[in-house]
Amino acid sequence: GGRHITPVLATLLAETVDQHHESDPAATLSVRERQVLELLAAGQTATEIGQTLGISVKTVSTYRARLLTKL
Repeated sequence: GGRHITPVLATLLAETVDQHHESDPAATLSVRERQVLELLAAGQTATEIGQTLGISVKTVSTYRARLLTKL
C-alpha cells in the first residue's frame, strides 16, 4: 500500500484533467477514478485511500493502474 505517484504528480494530473476536460483522454475518467486521483494528489497512500473510499488496497491499485494508462 505504498505511494507510487508523488503528490505533486497527482496534483499536476488532476489539474490537467480540469484544464483539458473536453479534449483530453482524462475526460474518460470514472467518478471513482477521479476520487482516487484526488486522494493521491492529497498524498494519501493506497491503504488510506481504501479506508476512505471503503474499498480494498488491491482495488485502489487497480484504479491507480487505470489512471496511469488513461493519463
